[in-house]
Amino acid sequence: MTCVVATVLVHDNPTGLREVVRHLAAQERRPDAVVIVDNASAAAVSLSDMDLRGMPAQLARSERNLGVGAGHNLGVRVARDVYEADVVWVLEHDTLPDAGCLAALLSERSHHQDLVVVVAELVRNNYERGWLDLAADGELLDRCTFNGPLIDVGVIDAVGVFNESYFVGQEDWEFSQRVVAASFPILRCSSAVAVHAHKGDQRFGGYVSPTRLYYSSRNLLAAQLPLGVATQLLELLLVSGKSVRELSRKNRGGRYAAARWWAYWDGRSGRLGERHHRSVSGPSALG
Repeated sequence: MTCVVATVLVHDNPTGLREVVRHLAAQERRPDAVVIVDNASAAAVSLSDMDLRGMPAQLARSERNLGVGAGHNLGVRVARDVYEADVVWVLEHDTLPDAGCLAALLSERSHHQDLVVVVAELVRNNYERGWLDLAADGELLDRCTFNGPLIDVGVIDAVGVFNESYFVGQEDWEFSQRVVAASFPILRCSSAVAVHAHKGDQRFGGYVSPTRLYYSSRNLLAAQLPLGVATQLLELLLVSGKSVRELSRKNRGGRYAAARWWAYWDGRSGRLGERHHRSVSGPSALG
């Protein structure tokens, strides 16, 4: 029998984490175990606060924020070392899978003999479900997010672990690039639905901080292929224009302009990892 371990990365979102665990416990086909990675939350996570309903669970806590890639890698490592997982179901503290989600993902996986990544259909909130484009399961995709993909451990063995140098933002895109380059299929599973209650979405009270804007913009640049001189000049002009525009945007201003500017130079110079720029610091939703 295939051993499925769900890994959940959390940072300062105890309410979201409890909801994720509640949804995992309500699965028609429950995961064989759950690994919760507490990525240096201010209030330490406790398994006693979780509605596990008998699911085996392991808590891994980091004393410092490792970022998204390293945090997920810690979860995968525990899933393999403790539970000998065949596949990992990678989730974050704002990913709420429907009751039939895992069963549908596994059903799609069973149709393929090769190692695969199977991607759940994400919606932003319940009221958007009527807009779902219910395409046939098995459609090939070129990327996945870390909000509910079912990943064969053999895929990670072949292409490598999640990128830790990005700290937060675009790790999913960079990992997807390696998966596609290695000719492993990333498959859409429309019948596996999960809600992504994205904290960065203003409709749900989210806040995109200068810090988060910096990392996301920087890592997007770092993930792109090398560009020619003319394209780089055009890119510099676009970044300059976006930085100036931030100065006039409501509730944005100088720190957002600086975030875009530093993101460009660090991304193009390969200065990755956790960075500290006083001019762009502020609240963020890190990993």
